[in-house]
Amino acid sequence: MQPELSNILERFPRLAFTQLPSPVFALGESPHAAPLFDNIYVKHDGKCAQTYAGNKVRKLEFLLADARQRGANRIVTLGAAGSNHAVATSTYAHQMGMTCTVCLTHQPPSAIATRNLRRHLALGTQLHVYQRYSQAIAHAESLARDPATQLIPLGGSSPLASLGYITAAAELVEQVEQGLLPRPERVYVACGTMGTAVGLALGFALLRQPIQVVAVRVTERSVASEDLFADLYARSVDLLRERVSGLTLERTIKSNRLMFVEEFFGDGYASPTPEALQAIEDAERAGLTLDGTYTGKAFAALLAHRRAGKFAGPAVFWCTLNAQDTPLAPQSALGSLGEGFSRYC
Repeated sequence: MQPELSNILERFPRLAFTQLPSPVFALGESPHAAPLFDNIYVKHDGKCAQTYAGNKVRKLEFLLADARQRGANRIVTLGAAGSNHAVATSTYAHQMGMTCTVCLTHQPPSAIATRNLRRHLALGTQLHVYQRYSQAIAHAESLARDPATQLIPLGGSSPLASLGYITAAAELVEQVEQGLLPRPERVYVACGTMGTAVGLALGFALLRQPIQVVAVRVTERSVASEDLFADLYARSVDLLRERVSGLTLERTIKSNRLMFVEEFFGDGYASPTPEALQAIEDAERAGLTLDGTYTGKAFAALLAHRRAGKFAGPAVFWCTLNAQDTPLAPQSALGSLGEGFSRYC
């Protein structure tokens, strides 16, 4: 990592949940890969940790370190029934000896939603379910009034959490310098609560790397939009400026740093599009497992842009989906969650 960036990050407490660097590989080298995959590389954060991986873990290294520093012994967070963030938060909160409460809302049934609920049951997560997000956030905020409780926002995205992907951007640059892949023209990533994409864009800006982040929206516009992205980016810059005097970094993100893509969202959150399902099938033949909520839509955007000739140089697909096996409660145990959860059985 660049010395300047190391000096910045040393000012923030951080736990060690990850085993880094996460692997990078050429997708087109698989014997079953489509010709379209040539010059596409995968940065696989689904393998960034042994216990439970995916993009949330890098954020939690900073978020849970902050919670511990504040003396918290209970974590509260939010998410849909199949939230990967909720599972990651509960996994590492319990590893730290903390209890974890998740305020859930329902989503369309899927295999991942069922698996993640079974993971919660195996972990002993305290689950509450609500029909509307406003009800979930109200309850979470009421629980967080207890000084021993720390609230982690939806998706784990915040200025502090963006540090996890500033370090990830530096990690990718190091892998480029080591000759593991060429310098990418673009990095494609699913954009849910925006923290991953914001952190990457900030990291590349700090390192003065001419790499554009393509953030593919996979959540409702009330959660992810260009305006909300710009706000989180600016607040993340403010956090860095608070800790590092003389830091020269603009609060406004430039278009050559970010492409915000919305046309692959489809009918709604956790509703796979035909393009995503085809992208999942194509990736599976090349040995890469994706999902219909996040990574499938982001990969569909990359393939569509490549077909349309919107970029010619090398590109990185940042895989944010956990690829590690984790303990599951029996499927029959879902009945203990109440009648409202029968849709996931």
